[in-house]
Amino acid sequence: MEHVDFTEPFADSLRVELLDAAVRAGVSCYKGGVYGTVQGPRLETAAEIGRLERDGADFVGMTAMPEAAIAREAGVDYACIAMIVNHAAGHGDVPIHDAVDSYTRSARNATMSTLEAFFAAL
Repeated sequence: MEHVDFTEPFADSLRVELLDAAVRAGVSCYKGGVYGTVQGPRLETAAEIGRLERDGADFVGMTAMPEAAIAREAGVDYACIAMIVNHAAGHGDVPIHDAVDSYTRSARNATMSTLEAFFAAL
């Protein structure tokens, strides 16, 4: 197997198309940043969040890896729609599970709106 360049984990053209779809759908989103990954399926610990913050992560999740690396190795364009549904362990005003439950419904709606706009443009 050959090692691939993973400087930019997401396919830029696909990423831009998804960002444009979010704009058309009226969904606010972040257009850059450092994504820190924890192994799921589980929520992160406060210690992991602290370490990832010190490492420069802007967002933390479990949904972008190892998929991005596998897609790059297979030569498949890949981008990730990751919805932020909690304030990270140790950072919210409510227990983390309460935050996840309360934000998931609106995040799901925003994701579907973005995907509908994306596919309508094809």
